[in-house]
Amino acid sequence: FRRVLFRSGVCLGVPLLATGLSLRSKTLQVAGALLLAFSLGGFCFFSLFMVVPRLAGWASRMLLTLALGCAIWSMHHAGPHTMGVARGAVPRLYTRPRMEHIHGLLNALGFSLLGLLAWVAAGRAELSASKRVEDVR
Repeated sequence: FRRVLFRSGVCLGVPLLATGLSLRSKTLQVAGALLLAFSLGGFCFFSLFMVVPRLAGWASRMLLTLALGCAIWSMHHAGPHTMGVARGAVPRLYTRPRMEHIHGLLNALGFSLLGLLAWVAAGRAELSASKRVEDVR
């Protein structure tokens, strides 16, 4: 049930946020951004405890943990920025240029790149483990 809830929040949050930005509607922007931030953050916490321990190889577990941590940190920046936009007073730590740099780098290099490397490492570890099993037979 939690996975469906997180997926639905991410799938609905992105178009809601995009619609809000396109129509210049603060209400839709805030709703979409917060739905996306909380859903992705929840998905990351769920994955840290349910997916990471099941991965083959220490490198894949470490890389995926870092990737998920970057996504959580990134969403931490998006949430307060969005609330500041809604209130009309964005805190200095969460101004748009600062948020774009931090949020963008964490998503691009942290979540995406480290996540991709984690799954490549997991695949290699899985292949290595299955080859060892066949060598024993």
